Amino acid sequence: MTSNITLYAKWDSREITYVSDIALGTDYTAATGAYKYYPASGWTAAQMPAPTHTGLTFAGWYKTRSEDGKTYSNKVESIASGTSGELTLYAKWTAAVTFDSKGGSAVTAQDVIYNKTATAPTAPTKTGWTIAGWYTSTDGGTTLSETAFDFDDEITENITLYAKWGLGVGGLSDYLASLPAGTKEEPNVLPAITGLTTSNWTQITTALTANSTKYVDLSATALPEGITNMYNGFRDCANLVAAPAIPDSVTNMEYCFYHCSSLTAAPAIPDSVTNMSDCFNGCSSLTTAPAIPDSVTNMQFCFYRCSSLTTAPAIPDGVTNMRYCFYDCSSLTGKIVINAEITDINKWEGTFVRVNSSLTVKVKSNDVLNAVREGTKLEDPYEYPSCTIQVQ
Repeated sequence: MTSNITLYAKWDSREITYVSDIALGTDYTAATGAYKYYPASGWTAAQMPAPTHTGLTFAGWYKTRSEDGKTYSNKVESIASGTSGELTLYAKWTAAVTFDSKGGSAVTAQDVIYNKTATAPTAPTKTGWTIAGWYTSTDGGTTLSETAFDFDDEITENITLYAKWGLGVGGLSDYLASLPAGTKEEPNVLPAITGLTTSNWTQITTALTANSTKYVDLSATALPEGITNMYNGFRDCANLVAAPAIPDSVTNMEYCFYHCSSLTAAPAIPDSVTNMSDCFNGCSSLTTAPAIPDSVTNMQFCFYRCSSLTTAPAIPDGVTNMRYCFYDCSSLTGKIVINAEITDINKWEGTFVRVNSSLTVKVKSNDVLNAVREGTKLEDPYEYPSCTIQVQ
């Protein structure tokens, strides 16, 4: 050594292997690929590669990743000068899952690792309404998808989920109060009422009577299975235009729609029902009667003073009481077939008094025919059926 000398280190290049669930772009050899670096200078945080991908957020490089890809650890934010040895870095990608509660309480967004699943959030609240699920939309929430979002689906891009709300029975009265009055011809068509049980369904009647000037159509609602007794169910709901669906468990519909004077559409009567006494009594706007199932035995006063009723159903052979059933049904025309073999005149009292003279009633025998005629006289000794009675 004859003079001062400076020696410079020569570093072998070290290989970084990048592992990513999506393609990283032209600076990388593949979705899983290699990139050379020289550790003499290392990389500052600003120099670390930062790939981008539409619809996703790059959340950094990590030294380790769990086998299921759900957990990343040992984040690498820079590489120190002089680092040696091979290095494998895992790219963490996340997608934002945003929740639009559409007027409900706020729901925190989630950053979900690419190709993993979001977590169904705690249900938001909205006075008078019940959450019916989360849905996607292509127009900012105006139109929701036909099916609810499945939280078992893997997330591959940023997504916004929109709450779908059902009208809760507890908020029905306040909701009705906010509506215009409507008319019998153009009632307020309500969405399906949610949260109904066998013990709280009568709150519908309470809400209707408290808002008696609001004409409503409840045909989108189905009452819950398990209800057996609908005695006085919607009694005196004069603003009810269309009724909810009746569950198959109901046996008693006595006075169910009594004096629902605006009811124009009757619900289907399930095969479980046996008692329809006074069921549609005073439903003066009802034009078409529902089919009567074979299970029914009691129909006294069933369509009493349904003055707009134009067609009547066949009467099954299991019926034993028809007192005043069609009394004052002055618009009835056509034919009624009576299959019931009722020969007790007391069970025909007033049945066909004040009906349309063009109505024809077909009964099974002369005994029934005579019982109908004599039963009519129990209303008034000088009264006769105002329609034609014939044996089938």
